[in-house]
Amino acid sequence: MRVKITFYGRLGELIAREVDLDVPGPITVIDLIRRLAQSYSNAAESLLHPRVRAVVRDQVVPQDFVVGPGDQLEILPIVSGG
Repeated sequence: MRVKITFYGRLGELIAREVDLDVPGPITVIDLIRRLAQSYSNAAESLLHPRVRAVVRDQVVPQDFVVGPGDQLEILPIVSGG
């Protein structure tokens, strides 16, 4: 199964704006993020931060959400405010 992933902010700078990742089948968001952290070690700390959020079908989803065929994942980085 191929998953299209879009990164924003700092993650887009560290990884790329978009990547396609081949996975063996439906996969949870956290498992997908862990795979990305292994592949992009320069972004691992940011990817694994507890405040990073994932979006599927215009909805923020929990880390145990299962990404299936045809889903597109967006990863939102840590944002600091002031």
